[in-house]
Amino acid sequence: MASILRGYNQFVLRYPLVAMSLTTGTTMGLGNVISQTVIEKRSLSTVDWSRVTRFAAFGYLFSGPFLRYWYYGLDKYFAGAKLKPVKMMIIDQIIAAPLLNSVILLYLPLSSGKSMDESKKRFSEDFPTVMKGNYSAWPAIQLTNFYFVPIQHRVLFVNVLAMAFSTFFGDIYAKLKLLLRVVLSVFAGTLKKYNNFVLHYPLLSMALTTGTTMGLGSIISQTIIEQRGLLDLDWDRIFRFAAFGYIFSGPFVRYWYYALEKVFSNTRLKPIKMMFADQTIAAPLLNAAMIAYLPLVNGKSFDEIKLRFLLDFPTVMKANYAVWPLIQLTNFYFIPVHHRVLYANMCAIIWSTFVAFVTK
Repeated sequence: MASILRGYNQFVLRYPLVAMSLTTGTTMGLGNVISQTVIEKRSLSTVDWSRVTRFAAFGYLFSGPFLRYWYYGLDKYFAGAKLKPVKMMIIDQIIAAPLLNSVILLYLPLSSGKSMDESKKRFSEDFPTVMKGNYSAWPAIQLTNFYFVPIQHRVLFVNVLAMAFSTFFGDIYAKLKLLLRVVLSVFAGTLKKYNNFVLHYPLLSMALTTGTTMGLGSIISQTIIEQRGLLDLDWDRIFRFAAFGYIFSGPFVRYWYYALEKVFSNTRLKPIKMMFADQTIAAPLLNAAMIAYLPLVNGKSFDEIKLRFLLDFPTVMKANYAVWPLIQLTNFYFIPVHHRVLYANMCAIIWSTFVAFVTK
């Protein structure tokens, strides 16, 4: 595996246009194969290979070459800029995302023999759904891409994730209907019980979800990042993370979210104001408290805690402001107040993993 990745890295550095075109076309074609076999339940003998070829050709001839020059152009344009990854993500989602999705939605029916009128009609039906799906996932993906992934590997990173999105395009209505049925059948009962639990016991439910996700984040950090076996886990560290969520972070967030909702009720640009207040007050407070709490309960001296805080706090807050403003803006704009802690905690599993690694 290492030799394959090393070979791919050399190939990308020497032939970036060819490499990125090949990876994009291949993943788009593979995504469509997965769509037909997994979602539409076709066997390999009944797969519509002409549709697969159309998807792959779009990646080889348009999407891949476009991304090669687009990513390098973004990197060059924003070189040395403050909040570079955030600016790159915003421009990418304003320009590239609608452009690529528009082109593929027109290209697919036209290349399959549909008339321009039929293609326009299908475009008007599908474009809002596709862009809604895009903006629910790709801003966070691209922010991660631009922040952590070296430029020569960004197309590889995005193409691995784009395989799922290509599958989504494969048969948009069939997939959405199937996904809806699966979600309703598997999770409807659980979500209903959770919803009732939150409405009846908001403090308890939010404390439990926060503590559980923080403990889970520490487990993920130790098993995946530190590569420990389950028998070698530091359960004391996991307990300390979970306890912080159960006792402090969860109760704090419960009252904080409801207070924000009350303070900014009936104001203009309410979600934006709530996000700024949250990131100005709650984010530094929670991160500072956690960074100080962890070495304190581990028996460190005040001088050691102060030194660790000075080392870790800037790193944690830099990462916080690269990710959480967008997450919280989405949270305050789309999520009902009684489900905001659940949404934030789902995102916080990854965040807790990062903080657990930084403060280990």
